[in-house]
Amino acid sequence: VYKRQKPTLSNVASSGSYTDLDNKPTFNSLDYKPFTTVSTAGELISALSAIGNNGGVIYLLPGTYDFTSTTLSAIGRDNVMLIGSGAGTVLKFGANTKLSFLGNRCGLKDLTVTREAASSNELILLDSDSTHTSADFLMDNVYIDCNKANASGGFIEITSMGLTNARFVNLIIDTDEVNALITKSATTGITGLVTGCCANAALTVPLDITLGTNIGITAG
Repeated sequence: VYKRQKPTLSNVASSGSYTDLDNKPTFNSLDYKPFTTVSTAGELISALSAIGNNGGVIYLLPGTYDFTSTTLSAIGRDNVMLIGSGAGTVLKFGANTKLSFLGNRCGLKDLTVTREAASSNELILLDSDSTHTSADFLMDNVYIDCNKANASGGFIEITSMGLTNARFVNLIIDTDEVNALITKSATTGITGLVTGCCANAALTVPLDITLGTNIGITAG
């Protein structure tokens, strides 16, 4: 009588260790390639200075990264993502400091940006130089806290005339100012999307940026 034989299964990991597994995922298979992890403002500045031309991800551990006296403007590389550990990762700026992006395909995710000093300056600047145009910028799941400060200059300013495909997704803006979420000084070449955002005051975005479902944010 013929009997079906039960297949023999080999051990996946003989010692139960991850290192014994076959076909382990590598960093190159991930959506975001880790570059380094930082926990202080100084470490973040050093990481941005050291990151190569191919870019990468800088992971920010929970804590306050104090830039009240220094503009964080070293992001002149392409493909650089700053990813926090949630709302407890705080980038804190002063009245005259900001976060400046030049590189293409850069962005912010999963953190808080705050300013507690009165200011008419923007918090985030999307700028350009002879090489970069800030194209394909992404800002996702970011809490903007300016409730204690005058944000009359708006929160995000676009000066790059070649900026395309800017995406502002799932933002929460805490402010007591009726103002602009996004302002622009460039006159052409601006395309983008604002969706899934809410604010506790009336905010506007440029008319040539597409609006999705938002609360308290209108085109203007």
